[in-house]
Amino acid sequence: MQSDRLTKTECHAKVQAGQMESDGEWPRESVHSTKNGLDIRFLMRTAEIFGIPIALTRKEALIGVVDSLLRSGRKGWICYANVHTLNLALSYPWLRRFYRSALLNYCDGMGVKLGGRLLGIQIPERLTLPDFFDDLCRNAEERGYRLFFLGSSQESLKSCVQLLKSKFPRLLISGYHHGYFDHSDGIDVIAAIRRAKPHLLFVGMGVPAQEKWVLRNFSSLDASLIWMCGGVFELLCGARSRAPRWMTQYGLEWLYRLLQEPRRLWKRYLIGNPFFACRLMRQWLNQYLPGRSRHEGTSADEKRHPHRLTSSRLRVFVP
Repeated sequence: MQSDRLTKTECHAKVQAGQMESDGEWPRESVHSTKNGLDIRFLMRTAEIFGIPIALTRKEALIGVVDSLLRSGRKGWICYANVHTLNLALSYPWLRRFYRSALLNYCDGMGVKLGGRLLGIQIPERLTLPDFFDDLCRNAEERGYRLFFLGSSQESLKSCVQLLKSKFPRLLISGYHHGYFDHSDGIDVIAAIRRAKPHLLFVGMGVPAQEKWVLRNFSSLDASLIWMCGGVFELLCGARSRAPRWMTQYGLEWLYRLLQEPRRLWKRYLIGNPFFACRLMRQWLNQYLPGRSRHEGTSADEKRHPHRLTSSRLRVFVP
């Protein structure tokens, strides 16, 4: 009997056309499948916020899981979750499904951590990649893992590589390439990655450009794990400064970034943050207000597929 399941190429084409809506049209080789060895569910607890699973983990455990994934041969992508990425995921169905298909999503923003607390989800720690990138590199140096950096400018990447090599002389950085290329093509970039055969490919081109590029080219990339990393390269090399520690501890890093780039980021924070708070409050009401049905006001299709969220009807599920 011929399967009606779409190939990866067909899925990618439908994603770009904005037609990826049905469960049956997403590649069914789940990231939780034991086909390739490791089942991530046995390594890390998760809770869903807006239908996206967030890892309930600390830095040490996250690095340990990444190491286990690399040693097991599992392939897939790792993503970060903050207010901005969750807002975008609820606006773009293909991006929401990308995050749902990730090997893991870790909490990168204080807004997500505080929002989880409101909904009864205890996220142990906010994890920002610059804070534990050295730990990842130290583990990669000890294990002999190869790294490849994609994104930012060539100058920033070169400075980043030099800095990391000075800290970790035996670290294997098999290549790097700037992110200012035609993302609809990028054949030379893909060829460079395939030659390098990295265990860890860090892609930092901003959301949702980096996710779209990975989704389009995933089957062509000879990399074990692909890590979405946003603007981490600029932070590592010092091209962009981080907020003071007291601001990050009190969840005010967004304000520091807004003051740095007000023209580019004002919509993200001044509109996006209240929008996220309203969505959280709606979920809190749906979850805790007495007499409100879980499916109150939902369509028949939403009742059949409760994990398929829309901007008009958002849910939070905690396993």
